[in-house]
Amino acid sequence: MRAIVYQLITSDSQLNTAGLTAVPQTVWHNYGADQRPDGDGPFAVIRWGPQEWDTDQQRTAFRHFDVYVHFPQLMGDDVFHDIDEIFDRMDAIFDAANDDSVIYDGYELGYIEPEGRSNDLDDSGYQTFCRYASYKATAHKVP
Repeated sequence: MRAIVYQLITSDSQLNTAGLTAVPQTVWHNYGADQRPDGDGPFAVIRWGPQEWDTDQQRTAFRHFDVYVHFPQLMGDDVFHDIDEIFDRMDAIFDAANDDSVIYDGYELGYIEPEGRSNDLDDSGYQTFCRYASYKATAHKVP
């Protein structure tokens, strides 16, 4: 499922234009360094959270994740509109993927559902302005 979400974000031309790309890498899973990644533009971090378990059906249920989008403070403090547009695009990409049979890295996407967005944040460690959007998703291994 991680690879599907990463692929959906990094392969979209509109998100690429906004600065979220695989090469050069500006999207990471669980990035945890003490300083922000190299580069002067926006970047995103996908943080994977808990995975629910459906005991009645003896299968995994939703996996929760957050996508943090950061803009360096040098770009000014009027970046939250840009961040909102990035999240609007992600919502549209994920919604479209729900209707397709998306298979990547041995998994097939079941469903991605938005769960909400954070308030505007000031990350003093990375010296960025950021927000995060929360999602939950299901996928299953392709036999």
